[in-house]
Amino acid sequence: LLRCAQPCGAVSDSQYLEHARCAVHEGARLVFFDCRSRLAADANYVAHGGGVEDPRNYMHSRSGTLGPGDGAMERPLLLTFEIPNLHRVRESLSALRELIEGCPSDSTWLASLSKTGWLEYLRQLLVAAITVARLLHDHDRRLVVVHCSDGWDRTAQVASLAQ
Repeated sequence: LLRCAQPCGAVSDSQYLEHARCAVHEGARLVFFDCRSRLAADANYVAHGGGVEDPRNYMHSRSGTLGPGDGAMERPLLLTFEIPNLHRVRESLSALRELIEGCPSDSTWLASLSKTGWLEYLRQLLVAAITVARLLHDHDRRLVVVHCSDGWDRTAQVASLAQ
């Protein structure tokens, strides 16, 4: 399990990930777990040249070698989750705090709690973490790379919960 900012297609990144993949097992599958929505990834591409991984930069043979070789080539698996960014989470937490401090009546408590979005955020984090944990612990060997644009909010939460 690795956590990082968005990996780029530079040779150094692909070589590093290849070494990490082989440390798991020569035939391990590489899985990119992008915590952002596709829309956020596309916006990152426009603003900073980021975007989503190009699987061609991370191809490896099933026998464990990077690039064309003897074995059948395997692309990494790319998974995208819709975990909100820190600004949306901050807004949700602020709404939750206001709700708790405002002491709404018992009859409207659950509806008011739902409107904060906090429980939905927690649900998304848990689904993502369980998905990563399952990827790591099922029978197939995998290297899972959890990332978003910066690698310091959603990624830390998903990776630590998955562990």
